[in-house]
Amino acid sequence: MVLISTLSKTFGASGATIICGDKELQQKIKNFGGPLTFSAQLEPSAVAAAIASADIHLSGEIDKHQKELNEKINLFKKLVKNYNLPLIAYTDTPVFYLGTALPETAYNLVNRLQNKGFFVNPGIYPAVPLKNAGIRITISNHNQRTEIEELASVLHTEFPLALKETNNTIEYINKAFGLSTRSVTISDSNLKVSTFKSIKEIDKTIWNSLLGKDNALDYEGMLFVESYFGNLDKKNPNCMDFGYIKIESQKVQILALASVSMALWKEDMLSNVLVSEKLEEIRKKDPFFLVNKTLSTGSTFTEGNHMYMDANYKNQRVLKDVLLYALEQEFSLKEASKMVLRDFSKGDALGNYFLDKGYLIVEMPQTAIFEAFDFTASADFENVLTKRSKRHFKNDILPYIDTYEIKIQEQLSDSELQKAYELFLNVKENNLAINNFTYAFGLFEAMNKNNNWSFLQALDPLNHEMVGVVFCYKNGTNNSFNPILIGMSDSDQHRLILYRQLLFQTILYAKKENFEKIYFGVSAIFEKRKLGAKVYDKEAYVQLIDHYATDFLESFK
Repeated sequence: MVLISTLSKTFGASGATIICGDKELQQKIKNFGGPLTFSAQLEPSAVAAAIASADIHLSGEIDKHQKELNEKINLFKKLVKNYNLPLIAYTDTPVFYLGTALPETAYNLVNRLQNKGFFVNPGIYPAVPLKNAGIRITISNHNQRTEIEELASVLHTEFPLALKETNNTIEYINKAFGLSTRSVTISDSNLKVSTFKSIKEIDKTIWNSLLGKDNALDYEGMLFVESYFGNLDKKNPNCMDFGYIKIESQKVQILALASVSMALWKEDMLSNVLVSEKLEEIRKKDPFFLVNKTLSTGSTFTEGNHMYMDANYKNQRVLKDVLLYALEQEFSLKEASKMVLRDFSKGDALGNYFLDKGYLIVEMPQTAIFEAFDFTASADFENVLTKRSKRHFKNDILPYIDTYEIKIQEQLSDSELQKAYELFLNVKENNLAINNFTYAFGLFEAMNKNNNWSFLQALDPLNHEMVGVVFCYKNGTNNSFNPILIGMSDSDQHRLILYRQLLFQTILYAKKENFEKIYFGVSAIFEKRKLGAKVYDKEAYVQLIDHYATDFLESFK
């Protein structure tokens, strides 16, 4: 038997003891144990403290100290209960955890207590779950009864003030810690919150003026996404449940608008490709390994700005709080395990706000947008490029411009659509940069029936067989032409040449049709940048119910 005990914590010293009943084992641990081999012995002061503590434990003095501490513990518990403070657990230990849920409230309360002469520690992520922030209070025999009583009194006064200043509530804290099932609301007499299940319930002009102008997909595009993914069988991994939030003033001025969707997300959807390759091997036997229900702004099919807030509203803090609580209400109702507020510019001022509200800031893949249409033909396209990109264009793009026959169609025949889908599957199977579930043929049939989609094809000039295709959405609100998905032949020996030509031909067609912008999306950012696209860093704000899946994902990196 081996008995291991710490000398720190309540023992009052540092280090640990290892007691062996076997002399041979004791020698092995002494000679080969890592901590003993690679660390120094305890300093004399620590040894002296351990001996002194052991003497107390071996004498009757320990009973006196424990009795005194127990009385002080019970006193503080009684005071906390009388003041109705949110103590998370009533135990017999001298360490107390007062819940605040939001890190912002914890920081605020710690500062208030410090100004009153009391030093306590905040408990925040990753020491505790994101929305389980609080303050950690330790009672010891060094504290006098009067000090304990004064601390409780100050908490009684300062805690409500910290809640008010950070727009928090006792109900919200209870809900965060599972102490209550009461609904949580943030109210403002000047604001009206409305939720909808379909974009059809929102005025098209309003949507496009606030959100459609900043996305690859406008109102009609979102209606397409909702109509297809929202009507899939509930067992289909690509099925989505949509929701929309609108906040208005008393004057019926729209102050905030957001779209959300609940869908199955692979935990590694935005992870490194090498991580996804490992997980996909496991998913051959277990298709839903590390897959969770996730509520996100926008959807797994869309990219761009999915949340509008009026920057001119006088009380920005209240507006943010009301919108966030509306989002979290959706999160709670849909019983998702993760909420992702995505596609914000990196370093956005909202980052600190969400951080204080208990969200993680997560880096997202970069996105590319092309707007450099200041050229007349392919020959002078290089004039919009940087010096280095000009060299790339002359060497890697221009010499191959006639390699493929380019054709644009608004609608494909059945055989052409089937071929286009096969090309998409070739890319999907070999590209895990955005690792979501594979789209079924039905999505492409829906595109083919919708007037807002076009199919840019690259054909082999010898047999006129389709070897590449770009599925493009035409956004009439911001006059953009947007490649949403791509397909390429597996047998083409020059896949990189083909890919570059598909990108360049998309630019040429957009120029010809007088489009003003191309949302090139994520992945292959280097190639898009070399063709004159501007690259933007993005981030997301993430709330987790359970950290297990996220922590487990780290083991695959």
